[in-house]
Amino acid sequence: MSNGLHERLREAGGSKSYRHIGELTNTHPETVRRYMQGQAPAVEFIAAFAHAMGLNIDWLLTGRGPMKASEVKAYTLSEANASELLTAMANTIEDLITRVERLELFLNTLESRVRAAWSPPASSSQTDRPTPHHASAATADHGQAQAKPDATLEAKPVHAADRRRAGSIADALPGGPRADAGGTPPAHGA
Repeated sequence: MSNGLHERLREAGGSKSYRHIGELTNTHPETVRRYMQGQAPAVEFIAAFAHAMGLNIDWLLTGRGPMKASEVKAYTLSEANASELLTAMANTIEDLITRVERLELFLNTLESRVRAAWSPPASSSQTDRPTPHHASAATADHGQAQAKPDATLEAKPVHAADRRRAGSIADALPGGPRADAGGTPPAHGA
């Protein structure tokens, strides 16, 4: 078996010099020469050699399959039976379904956050004018300046143009606004 490995190493190396193979694999040229002429190669060298030459590692180690890594997929598909192909297709479809479900959850979460961040104020008495977070409120009975309790708990005012833009972004998502995303559900048949 080792004899076959060395034959495949020489075949894949072709007319490349030991120095060139050494540069490709980060191996001293003298070590490359010994490996190519029969000494048992290190695992690191075999991996680096296969990667540098674009080889199918299975072919390099055992002689099975195509020589080039780029030909493995076509070879595997041509050698597979119908049952193996159907199983591979079913596994791929299941993986795609899982990814689509995760993407849908992400989009729903994103839409909810966009709508929550840009929704109109709860009371109609608030305006679109920004309220500075560092403003002080005067007490009615003492006339002293008093800091607001916690500016981070205040709702940040949003300009009408920003709300319209956020709404149009959320509405542009596939399927339009969703009932579970804080928006109004799309009308049936719309």
